[in-house]
Amino acid sequence: MSNETLIYAVGAGHGHAVRGVVLGARAMEEGSAVRVIVRAGALAGVEGLPLGVALFEKKETDPLPSPEDFFPRAGRLIVDTFPNGWSDEISSQWLAQFRSRVFVARYRKDLNWAKVESQFDEIWLPYAESNNEWDNFPARAILIGPVAKPEPVKLLRSERDFVLYDPEGRSSQLLRQRIAELTEQVGLKFAVATKLTDGLSVRKLLAIGAGYNTFFELSRSGIDVRFMPVEKRFDDQHRRLSRAGLAVDSLAQLQIWLQNTIALRESSSQGASW
Repeated sequence: MSNETLIYAVGAGHGHAVRGVVLGARAMEEGSAVRVIVRAGALAGVEGLPLGVALFEKKETDPLPSPEDFFPRAGRLIVDTFPNGWSDEISSQWLAQFRSRVFVARYRKDLNWAKVESQFDEIWLPYAESNNEWDNFPARAILIGPVAKPEPVKLLRSERDFVLYDPEGRSSQLLRQRIAELTEQVGLKFAVATKLTDGLSVRKLLAIGAGYNTFFELSRSGIDVRFMPVEKRFDDQHRRLSRAGLAVDSLAQLQIWLQNTIALRESSSQGASW
């Protein structure tokens, strides 16, 4: 029996590629030979991923290679998020060449479950029961837990550092100015970060955007964090944050969250622990 695993993890953001590498590392631990197809440049600057996973970087305009280009025999295929591929490049004929087909169903707005069930032998939901984003899903789908970097970034908890995390540069100068004013009103020091690194000092962190990977990594960081959702074609960040209770949709909501800093500081000065 063929013991090779090809993982298709192509998408606009780096989260698809991160899931592909993490799943690839898990397959390697099970004794499988692995190749992971990712968008060219998707993992640039991403740190903390498992080592040793062989990648194939695909440009959007490049055709999808045949399974034989990766392994002599087509074993297991794992496809992330897009059952027909990011650019609708996965055909039924291409799928049929594999011994088994697995679909990793990160939540998306318009997924056709009937089509997924007809195309794939297994369906994996990359969530735990407590944070599963799907309300309705096939009975044979299984929860495999969040698929993110093994260790979240190691942020240091400080007393006065407020970080606006804006990896895609979406915040305007005016928005940054207004956020800086609000943070300074509660005695916090404002800073902007486009990349999070181990050892960064943080009291509160507001992330612009809440993609799957960013959300699950920062949710495990131990830092007081909120997210400002960004509209995406397939991902529903508003829904994700609403369910988690971690959304900041306006400056008014930001101000309410920041006011907790004052309340906590006053409680601390009176001998309360926090």
